Amino acid sequence: MQTDGYAVYKMYEQKKGVLPLGCWAHARRKFTESLKNDKSRAEYALEQIGLLYEVEREADDKNLSYEDRAKLRESLAYPIMVAFEKWLVREYEKVLPKSPIGKAIKYTYDIYHRLTRYHLDGRYRIDNNLAENSLRGLALGRKNYLFCGNHDAAEDAAVMLVTVTENAVISVNESAVFSVTTMQHFR
Repeated sequence: MQTDGYAVYKMYEQKKGVLPLGCWAHARRKFTESLKNDKSRAEYALEQIGLLYEVEREADDKNLSYEDRAKLRESLAYPIMVAFEKWLVREYEKVLPKSPIGKAIKYTYDIYHRLTRYHLDGRYRIDNNLAENSLRGLALGRKNYLFCGNHDAAEDAAVMLVTVTENAVISVNESAVFSVTTMQHFR
């Protein structure tokens, strides 16, 4: 399960059969937001995170198997993460905890064990951007769905949205599936 640092996800740390993973894109965003506050520290952090993404690009460019991707991460990304963690600890003592850079460092350090787990298995992703992007349409329209008119209209809208979203994720011809699904639902 790959998530951001929202505190509610801590409960999964002890859940049998679940390995919580962190999202480096969320950590990166925190440092981007702190650029105006402490440019040198934020840029350093963004550079280190960028190096991790470069390892992923290399693995993608070489079309590596999951096993080889994990080996590449262990040899290239893991040392970066070890050094970056030491930097986080060292720099946190030097910044104001409530400042944007202080918050970025604390956020990243607090979930560091989850952030670094992606290197253990080539099937794990460095971030959850793919999943979040697939849900973006649903999240953006959430308030609009309150005004469907009535319960049946809201259910119809939900069926259509789920159908279109699922088919887009698995690259299915939407028009063919949509017409069959629509006919089945509205009978």
